[in-house]
Amino acid sequence: MFAVRRILGSQLTPVSRCLGSVIASLILLNGCRRDTFEPDQSARTAGPGRPVFSSSTASGYVLISQPDSMGPQAVSFGRSLLCPAGKRILGGGVQNANYGVVIQESAPNASGDTWAYTVSRDTAGTSVGFTGWAVCADSGLSGYGLISQPDSMGPQTLSFGRGLLCPFRRRVLGGGVQNANYGVVVQETYPKSSGDTWAYTVSRKTGGTTVTFTGRAICADSTITGYVLVSRPDSMLPQALSFGRSLLCPSGKRVFSGGVQNANYGVVVQESHPNSAGDTWAYTVSRKTGGSTVRFTGWAACATATS
Repeated sequence: MFAVRRILGSQLTPVSRCLGSVIASLILLNGCRRDTFEPDQSARTAGPGRPVFSSSTASGYVLISQPDSMGPQAVSFGRSLLCPAGKRILGGGVQNANYGVVIQESAPNASGDTWAYTVSRDTAGTSVGFTGWAVCADSGLSGYGLISQPDSMGPQTLSFGRGLLCPFRRRVLGGGVQNANYGVVVQETYPKSSGDTWAYTVSRKTGGTTVTFTGRAICADSTITGYVLVSRPDSMLPQALSFGRSLLCPSGKRVFSGGVQNANYGVVVQESHPNSAGDTWAYTVSRKTGGSTVRFTGWAACATATS
């Protein structure tokens, strides 16, 4: 059975939370930072500096999809999917059943209305098909904003991970990494169990030049209606080269985003996307060769939403 983790509001005071963030930042060498948060301006206040939080339900929920293909000589393909006018991006990804084709980038854009993805492969071969997905909702979602953190990986570094923490009393809805570097791919991308952080790791097979990329997280007020994380631990046996899983949201909820938590260097994300019904998140991880048994955890972020 999959595990359903209902995320409750923090019991820490703002002061203790800030102190905790400082201590955590020192331990993680700034692994999680609240950089470039760009919220909407609709939050109400009650007295100086005291926000009022009311229940917020995502309305106007809609899925955008775009079938695409990559020709025999192509080694990478990218696409951006724009939400309808007046809507904002909640999550997105790419549906890709082609072993050997993996996700290079998958992330919201800076303005919060588009999901971009790129798939790539080591060598040319046959024509392959796949489908990009974007999850959108009306722009009135309370406290909506984006976290953005530019990062880099030095010449000798083979992997880099980052956690992007939402501001106090906000929940993470989705996220990913913007990465234009061919040969650098997504190893993991997922919401953390605390419900306030999106984490990602990129990796490559060999060192080379310094490469840059940008992590992004989508946040909204913690009062978002019916917010819940669904998780499922899984494993891939020594001879297996790929593994896929679908995670179903609880009854009556829609999927906003999802992904896979995967600390195994050499195992990367082949696909990560919502299903067409909007109630399930699917992912597949793959590797070039067998080896040892590896473990990972699939995640889906769900909440109440109306069409």
